[in-house]
Order: sequence, then structure tokens, then C-alpha cells
Amino acid sequence: MISTQAGEIPPGKKVNDRYEIIKVIGQGGFGRTYLISDRQRFEEKFVLKEFLHSHTNTKAMAKFRELFEREAKVLHQLKHQQIPQFLAWFEEEGKLFLVQEYIQGKSYSEFLVEGKTFSEAEIKQWLLDLLPVLDYIHDRGIIHRDISPDNIIWCSDRQKPVLIDFGVVKEAIASVTHLPSSPLTRVGKPGYSPPEQLYHGQSNATNDLYSLAVTALVLFTRKDPSILFDTSNFTWNWQNYVNVNNNFAQIIQKMLANAPEDRYQSAREVISALEKLNLTPTLSPDLPVIKTSGTILQPAAKIPGKPIAFTCLATILIAGVVVFAKNLGGLCNIFNNCPVENNEEIAQVNDLNFTEVYNQAVAQANAALAETPQSIAELAEIHSQLDDAINQLENLPAQDEELLISYQNKLQEIGDRLTKEQEAEKKFSAAEALAVEADRQTNVATTISELEAAQRIWEAAQTKLDEIDSDTYIRENVKSKNAEYQEKIAKLADLVRQKQLQSAPSVEKLVPEQPTPKPLLDRPFSPQETPQPPRFKEPPELPVPPPSEPVETRPNGCPDFC
Repeated sequence: MISTQAGEIPPGKKVNDRYEIIKVIGQGGFGRTYLISDRQRFEEKFVLKEFLHSHTNTKAMAKFRELFEREAKVLHQLKHQQIPQFLAWFEEEGKLFLVQEYIQGKSYSEFLVEGKTFSEAEIKQWLLDLLPVLDYIHDRGIIHRDISPDNIIWCSDRQKPVLIDFGVVKEAIASVTHLPSSPLTRVGKPGYSPPEQLYHGQSNATNDLYSLAVTALVLFTRKDPSILFDTSNFTWNWQNYVNVNNNFAQIIQKMLANAPEDRYQSAREVISALEKLNLTPTLSPDLPVIKTSGTILQPAAKIPGKPIAFTCLATILIAGVVVFAKNLGGLCNIFNNCPVENNEEIAQVNDLNFTEVYNQAVAQANAALAETPQSIAELAEIHSQLDDAINQLENLPAQDEELLISYQNKLQEIGDRLTKEQEAEKKFSAAEALAVEADRQTNVATTISELEAAQRIWEAAQTKLDEIDSDTYIRENVKSKNAEYQEKIAKLADLVRQKQLQSAPSVEKLVPEQPTPKPLLDRPFSPQETPQPPRFKEPPELPVPPPSEPVETRPNGCPDFC
């Protein structure tokens, strides 16, 4: 169990009557990392690792010191230009220290933050640069167990990526404190480490190959592993974001196989498979495998701006190396291959720590529940810490059932929220993928039907965003993208209307032309001539018939014939 009461060593203080503390440059579950200057080497800078413990039991402390010294010797044997060098170890005031090489450089996570991108050929070369390092440590019975963009840096003076943060000593401490799966002693990172390592503590060379492949995908796609990995069917869906050579994709997929036996069994096998691909980029020898906007970057020391001094330290300690050779007795119990007498000795030490385990597990659970996560990564970390604390409590002989049930209920709530956030991330990524295709079609569309097709894809992307709940961590991103997609849809609708108007027949063409009336005269009227309206001709006079002779009438007025 690690003490949280020990204070930092202040700047300016001398340690071991030789090293002067400059500043703290890192802190983890097992201790702190300092930048120091060596008074006996003309103030040359190094890295000092301070390891904390809370052992008051003499036997436990003796075992702790024994394993620490044993694993320090293992680190001292590593001599490789892509691994920072171990220099010394010492004990002072009940604390154990390691001194390591300090190298300036940039981590690959820093390159990602800066917006750098990597091509398929560059990722292949990056793998070919790091796989020999894994082959070197695996041949010596060492597993790194914590490969990620944070733990690989580009060292400009060596022109190679350097693998840092080994954890041989960390495993030694975990084996003594009986907390191999605590977040304070956890080896590996969720998302990057394979399931058998995170959940069962199993370790072999294929663990590192798995983590290296995940790291390559993160660099290639610029997506977090939580987005690339589908937890519903335990598959990696990274090919939705990049187009790659099929043979190269098959190599990556084999490195990512869920079952260790289905992966490549050694780094040499992966190297052999990669060398058969014709993807090697043409690069100048002094350039790293990094590019942005199609331009290869200069090494970190040549990048404009102030260079960042990164502890290329190998923090060969805080992260995850396990030595699995049988002759490394303190760690062999992880693989259940220790001699019987050694297991009994470790068990006697562990018997002294049940109370410590209980107190630490409860503190760990309460600390996790007190956190206020602001991202899916933080939520996943809280879930992992609480789950781990519950597992520790369940394995103890005496349990507080009521407390344990309350933790389990909280774990279920956090798990449900995590699932919701992961679904939101997937929908957001799907919307982004549709938007990329919609933007491509918009740029090449020339006809009304093509513009309408692009508009429909934008609308589909917007529909995906509308499916995301408004209380997720990515709500602001969703809101911003929604406004952007609405603007795109409106512009396309305007373009479609303009195209329709341009293609419609003119109204004037629909009315037949009327003949122009001819003038009454071929010349203008003179002043004396006044146009008169047309006059109708009077009808001819009819002849008047002659008068008829009078008719005789009778006195009563009746004609003679009546």
C-alpha cells in the first residue's frame, strides 16, 4: 500500500549528498519523478524516481527492499539506444530511489495534441522502428505492459522513437503489497492493454504487440480507443475511418486478436510480415515518421517554437514491465510458476496486509465516487477504479455486505452511463463520417439531382446528431456540428432552387408574337390633313311604288265583295 502522506522533496534539496532536486516532473501511484542535477558530473541532468511505501512490518519491508534491488539489477542489464539507461539506485531515510538517463524529446501524444497526422507508410515504418525494441526486451524475459502514445517519445538526437516507462519495480511492489490490480498499482491502460492483462493479470509478449497495434491505430485515425473498439461485439472498427492496404490491415487485425493464441507470438513474426509489404516511405535519414498536411516534420529539436524537454527517462519503473523468467522469484507468482517455498514466503507477507487491503479498497471506492467526470475517459477510469475496489472487497474473508451492495449499485449506474456515452460517441462518429461524404459530394455536384443527393446525406448526418441525448459529455460538440450541418443543408437548398430557375422555360417564350400594325399612310400626316374616322355609306334609296286606285266601298264601308 502506498503512503499518501509523504511530502515532495523541495527544489534545491540534496539527495544522497550528490543529487540536487530541480523540480517534480511526474507523480504516480508508487511515487514521484524529479529532474535532478548531479554535482559529481558537472551538474549534468538526470531523472530521479522516488518510491513510497507504508510498510511498518519489518519482514514486509525486507521483502520489499529485496525485490526492489533484484529488479533494479534487471533494469541495469538493459542496454539499447531506444531505452533510457538505468544508472543507479540507493536508499535514504527509509525511501528507495532510482537514477535514470534524462533525454529531451516529444511524446507521440504531444504530436497528436498538436494535430499531426500519420500516413500508412509512416505507421509501418514506426512499427518497424519499435518492434526490434520489443524483441530485445522479450528475449530477456521482460514485458513492457504499458505501451501507449504517452510512453513513446521521439528523441531527436537518436533519430528513433524511444520506449519509456517500464515497470519491473512496480510489479515487485505489487507482489509484496498484495494489490496487483489496484489503480495505484495497475499495470497497463484501459483501451490499450488486452483484456487478459487488465482483468486477469496475465502477461506475455503478445500483450505488448496488442498495445503497440492499438497505439498505431490511435496515431493513424486520431481516434480514442473507446471510439474504435465496439464493446457490444468486441471488435475493432478502425477501418471505418481510414483506407489501408488489405495486407497491412490483416497484420494489424492479427495483432489485435482477442485471444492471445490468435495473435503473432513474437515481434519477429510481425517484422517479417511487415517487411513483405511495399509501403516503405522515402524519407531522409534525419526525419521522424511524422507529417502534417502532407509535409514531413523535422525532428523535435528542429520544430519551430520552444522545444519541450520530455523525460525520456525510461520511467522504467512506473508503468508496466513484468519479468516472467522463473529466476526472478518475486514476480513469478503472477504466472503461478514459482517454487513452492517462494509462494509460501509471499503468502506469509500477504497475510499481514488484509487490513491494509480493506482500508485501501474502501478509500479507493470513495475517492472514485467523489470524482466529477467531464469526459468518457474520466468516467471509464472511475468505473474501472470502483470495479477494482469491489473485486478487492469481494476477495477478503470478512466483508461489509451493505457497503459492498451500495458500491455495486453505483457501479451499475456508472456502467449504464458509460454505455450511453459510448453510444453517443459512436453516433457522433457516424455523423462525422456521413458529413465527410456529404462534403465530398457537394464539392463535385453539378446537377440538381447530385445536389439533392448531397443534401440528403447532410440531412442523414443531422439525423444521427439528433439521436444523441442532450445530457452527454459531447453535447457542445453536437450542438456546434448541428448548426454547421443546418447551414450546409440550407445552402444546398438555395443552390437547388437556383438551378431549377435557370433550367425553367422563359415566360415570354410562352406568349406568341403579335404582328406589328402597319401605319395608315406611308408618310406622316400633314398639318392640313386631319385623319377622319371612317364613314359608313348610306344605303341606296328604294323606288316608291305608284299610288293605287281607290277601292269603292258600300255605305257601310264594306267592299263590294263582302
